[in-house]
Amino acid sequence: MDPERIAKALADGQRLQILQRIAEHGEICCGEVCEGFDIAQATVSHHLKELLAADLVERRKQGQHAYFRFRPETLRGYLEQLQQRLGVSAFGMLAAQPQPVVASTQPDLTKPIPSSANPRS
Repeated sequence: MDPERIAKALADGQRLQILQRIAEHGEICCGEVCEGFDIAQATVSHHLKELLAADLVERRKQGQHAYFRFRPETLRGYLEQLQQRLGVSAFGMLAAQPQPVVASTQPDLTKPIPSSANPRS
């Protein structure tokens, strides 16, 4: 597994959308991958080549058609390796992050209004 190649493959927005489409369908032919994207077939082929090189998808040929399938084990291995390199559990790190305190601009309606602020008293 080449973590740098996987990171590069995942860094491109169109490529990530293509990978998502493949993952959603289980297995999908190249022509179906192209449907719904406003990019040239050659560009889709380039993205598929990068995903194959990163081992994020596998290709099965049947006659003249090529079918692509997502390889979740590659992504899982990449995430585990990334966690080891960082020396933390990504999920634990996210859970441990402090949440920012946001000041409310709304008045606190649970407190009584002081009598000096109420002109009718």
